[in-house]
Amino acid sequence: PTAVTVSCPTGQVSGSYNYCNADLTQCLSSSATCHVPMDCSACSPTIAVGAFIVDTASQQSCPLSSVQASAVRFKLDSTAYTGFNSFPKPTSAGTHTISRVQRSYPSIQYYSAPSGLTWADPFATSSPATITMSGNDSGSVLVPSGASVTTFNLVFNGSCGGNGTVNVNAQKYDATANQWCPLSTYEAQNITGLTLNGSATTIGAHNAMPYGSYIIDRSGASLPSSLQWDSTWIAPSTASATQTLSSSNNPTNFNLQFDGSCATLSCSYTLNPNSGSAPLPVTISVSAQNGTGPYSYNFVYGDGSSSGQTSSASQVHTYSSPGTYNTSVSVTDSASGSAVCLPSTGSSVTVNQAQPPSCTMSANPYNLLRGMSTVLSWSCSNIATSTPCTVKNDSGGTLGTWPLDSNFSGSTSDRPTKTTNYSLNCNGATAQALVNVGFFPLLREIIPQW
Repeated sequence: PTAVTVSCPTGQVSGSYNYCNADLTQCLSSSATCHVPMDCSACSPTIAVGAFIVDTASQQSCPLSSVQASAVRFKLDSTAYTGFNSFPKPTSAGTHTISRVQRSYPSIQYYSAPSGLTWADPFATSSPATITMSGNDSGSVLVPSGASVTTFNLVFNGSCGGNGTVNVNAQKYDATANQWCPLSTYEAQNITGLTLNGSATTIGAHNAMPYGSYIIDRSGASLPSSLQWDSTWIAPSTASATQTLSSSNNPTNFNLQFDGSCATLSCSYTLNPNSGSAPLPVTISVSAQNGTGPYSYNFVYGDGSSSGQTSSASQVHTYSSPGTYNTSVSVTDSASGSAVCLPSTGSSVTVNQAQPPSCTMSANPYNLLRGMSTVLSWSCSNIATSTPCTVKNDSGGTLGTWPLDSNFSGSTSDRPTKTTNYSLNCNGATAQALVNVGFFPLLREIIPQW
């Protein structure tokens, strides 16, 4: 492109320029194709007054609200002001003073700070000039000539408001497994005595809080038996730790650390027997590992019944009807951990149709001579142990009554004088045994004096 040359009248130049406003209080800038050369050397310096709040709790600063700003009272040089919507603009350079002193006789009295605020120390700053404070009563700056703006800022202590979240988190270290893991629900719920700024708090809490400084304290805390404090619980060798919640640190997290086991609860169970005829008593035995004892158990038998929670790791359940029953067992530990147990011998119980009780009886020897003894033995099935069994001879005599032993059997002896048919009755289950007795006269019958 071809450069364009601007031709201005004599005494004027082209391009942007600075100039003073009508009351010579501000230096403005503009641009024109042609203008008389101008600058701001004739402008008067300007003083502005502002204010801000320092929130020491949240370590931040913020402006005053309009209500607070309107209640600010101060002196600039010798003139008192309320609020700072409009301010004087000195027409000459030099030293200017800002003060919070209301009256100095007989003692110094200060203008009160707006409601909810207190004067800071020092109560004022200046920019860009450096303020010289006279104690904490007043401050002065040297205002340069020319179109410059010097700002006094009044400083107050107070809250900048705002809300955030303070989280209380936790994890545990398992030295055996060399790993970190979350706390169990039971462990988290049973850590008591923690405080956050003096108020009770819990693991997993998400506290809605105003911006500020927060201290979590463990000095009064108690732990479940499965946990102990890690050496670097949050800050080594201290009982409390501090963090600041602010807009730039939201949410704020307290991460507590413990030592404990990360092993999860597990269990297995056996059925003995897992098949047989009705009625079939079955022993279910459980073995639990890991977790936090003591344990509680729930046995589900598969026939519509269960044990409910019990502290016994073994149950005997009798199945009275034929069928196949699927069992299950679950375990809960004292830390509210739970597990479904694996069946070591299968999970089903097969129950066959009940068979009628039966017994057999034998004699040994069953052929003998008169005067000899025989042993009568019997055994039974599908009948309860301890069932009474009665043995009689065919003459109506009763040899006795005996209970079945643990092998469902029994025995007795007799010396019959003739061939005898013995009968057994075990609660309705019967059997017989025949003993043949041969005749051979005894010597004492032949020769009585023998």
